[in-house]
Amino acid sequence: MQGFCGPLSAAPREDIDFHVSTESAKYSVTFVRFANKDPNVVTAADICNSNELAELLATDVVLHLDGASQPLHTPDTPISPGEAPATRT
Repeated sequence: MQGFCGPLSAAPREDIDFHVSTESAKYSVTFVRFANKDPNVVTAADICNSNELAELLATDVVLHLDGASQPLHTPDTPISPGEAPATRT
């Protein structure tokens, strides 16, 4: 499974486009956001191990979608005509 979203950061009510490619028949999407942990409890070891962020549930919405293989994309390449991104506002 491969996927990316853009933009990587958005203000409330701004759209974020999600692009996913998988050979699985079905998959689920859970929306999370990353936030800095309390700096009073983060240690140097946490930072060295990339453990200074907390993963927080952004919404109780979970999408259950049919899988489909898509051409490989990067955030810098436009999607093909007719290939609509999944947008969550």
